[in-house]
Amino acid sequence: MIVDGQPVSIRVEASEGSTTSEQAVSMGLITTELIINALKHAFPGNASGTIVVGFESTDQAWRLAVSDDGVGIGSRLADAPARFGLGTSIVEALTRQLGGRVTTSAASPGTTVSVTVPRAS
Repeated sequence: MIVDGQPVSIRVEASEGSTTSEQAVSMGLITTELIINALKHAFPGNASGTIVVGFESTDQAWRLAVSDDGVGIGSRLADAPARFGLGTSIVEALTRQLGGRVTTSAASPGTTVSVTVPRAS
């Protein structure tokens, strides 16, 4: 997905936490889809940038976020339901199976897509 010589880096910022193996597999698939989406859409024309994968875990929930400092999605798309492509549909389906929610927010610059999954009581 990254063109030779395109200066895009990926950084992981994760806190400690635990989850089930089923959730971990889904989290890995979600992360992969979100990174692919960022690589495909955030950095057109060999633009440089950074993708940050973040993970936070509390007693109440865990949150996975993939952020980029690319061209952004624009305010119109940030407010619309995120159902545009196959990757987005996969992310939504996996998140729904986990009982979580997906949020997309525009940043300046870039975009952040977060998946929050509450812990079972």
